[in-house]
Amino acid sequence: MPPFFPKATLLTLLHLAREEELSWISTLSDPEKEALGTVERWSAKEVLAHISAWKERTSEHIQQAEHGDPPTSLNSTEQTDALNARIFAAAQRRTWETVAMQAENAFRELLMLVEYLPEEQLSDPVHFPSLQGEPLWPQILSTGVKHSYRHIAAFLLQQGKCDDALHLYDRMIGIMRRRDLPANELGRAIYQQAEIAMKAGADREAVTLLHEARRLQPEVATWVQQNHTFEPFRTDSALQAL
Repeated sequence: MPPFFPKATLLTLLHLAREEELSWISTLSDPEKEALGTVERWSAKEVLAHISAWKERTSEHIQQAEHGDPPTSLNSTEQTDALNARIFAAAQRRTWETVAMQAENAFRELLMLVEYLPEEQLSDPVHFPSLQGEPLWPQILSTGVKHSYRHIAAFLLQQGKCDDALHLYDRMIGIMRRRDLPANELGRAIYQQAEIAMKAGADREAVTLLHEARRLQPEVATWVQQNHTFEPFRTDSALQAL
């Protein structure tokens, strides 16, 4: 069961993730903002729409939990892929200004809902029976904070801006360390950082990060075996030690 997590910390992380989104947006040219991507290579507009849609989904889950309704769940990879495909298709038909407004509104709504909830309810695994023994805060952290970093970093990688992607994750992990993120959640975040490092060609750094992530979150050993990103390095003795 995830431990207690201070609401003030969660709010700070939500704000910082949004600041990173705005910082990234400020680097985009007008043609980049209006560009259309492909299913394999998302444009900036499609990335931002995706991030925002999942924040909206989290806000919906919070409201459902407050009313005692079970959250609208995705029970398979196929359902998740289908939802993401719908988000992508919708983004392609919209202007940058519309998507940017959606992003701001999604952030504000999620922030308002977290501010409204009493702190103990965010961490209480039994307060919302419809969540079946899980507290709210890990989902908010995942889709409201880490999700933004992950997709912006992926966009930077596809643009060849590997150092920018690595520095973005360095900032996120640094903040999480200073905010005393619970060990299992910090381990999960560092695992994601290792994945970005591997894709950026920083192989040794990735392996070092994986070992730290494994100490914090034991499930990392299984995730590495299932993640194709690490496939070329499965014979590496340092990686096998996981």
